[in-house]
Amino acid sequence: SNVGVVGGQAAPDGSATAAKVTPDTASSLHRISQGWTPTAGQKYTQSVWLKSAGVRWVCVNMDANAGARLTVDLQTGAFATGGAAPENASVVAYPNGWYRVAVTGTGTGATGNDTWFQANTAMTVADTVFAGNGADGFIIWGAQLEAGLRATSHIPTTIGPATRAADALAPLSLSGLWAA
Repeated sequence: SNVGVVGGQAAPDGSATAAKVTPDTASSLHRISQGWTPTAGQKYTQSVWLKSAGVRWVCVNMDANAGARLTVDLQTGAFATGGAAPENASVVAYPNGWYRVAVTGTGTGATGNDTWFQANTAMTVADTVFAGNGADGFIIWGAQLEAGLRATSHIPTTIGPATRAADALAPLSLSGLWAA
């Protein structure tokens, strides 16, 4: 709400599938959101790639347990967590100013939950009311909400749920690493 969204932005994978989210000039919260209903007791992880387009701080809220939140500084990669005690949180830097952000919480089974991405004016996990300038924003790509304690590799989707094969690990050869 109170944002403009423009697609066709450069994404971390080189495609033009990211979107710029720009807070409008109203004095209010500036976020995009998606409703969902978690299963009670299930662990969920919300992950997303974010990049600054003038907005420095973005709060990721995964409302499965009254708001497991993570706010990231898109200039430094530093982050703060809050809300209802996120169980895992991470920020990983990628090339060209991108960060993959992930936060995990436990579902309550309640209805009326949202996962959202909100522009903030400081490193805070609290809701921040401000008037945007209609130009500065953030770029978002690859948001996924999944059951589990950690973010998995990106699962490309367009509309609705998707599945893919499990991540696979290959054995690493250690021969030749030590001199005799």
